Amino acid sequence: MLLEVKSRMCGGVVILDLVGRITLGTEANSLRTHIMEAFQHSSKYILLNCEQVAYIDSSGIGELVAARASVLQGGGMLKLLRPPARLKGLLEMTSLDKLFEIFDDETLAVAAMA
Repeated sequence: MLLEVKSRMCGGVVILDLVGRITLGTEANSLRTHIMEAFQHSSKYILLNCEQVAYIDSSGIGELVAARASVLQGGGMLKLLRPPARLKGLLEMTSLDKLFEIFDDETLAVAAMA
C-alpha cells in the first residue's frame, strides 16, 4: 500500500493526514516532498497525523527526523499526532519520543503551535 497524503489547514497549521506505509523509496520520498511543499507554500507549522500509518521502517523514521530538522532550521515546527502503537514504540525505543512532540488530541496540537 503506497503512502497517501492529504493536506488540510486548521488555525494556520498544515495537517498532513498520512495513510499507508512509510518505507524506503517512493513512500519516504513522497512524505519528504509533501512536508517541504507544505512548509514552503502553506505554513511553517506542520502536524503529521500518523493515526493511519500502517507500517514504518527505519528509512521512514529517518525521514521524519530529517524533515523535523529541515523545518526547525527554517524557523518552523513539526509535531506528530496520534502515532499508532508500533510507531510510538519505535520512537520510545530509539529515544526519539524526546525529540518529537507527540499529541493525541488535534485541537491541543494545533494550539501548541499558535
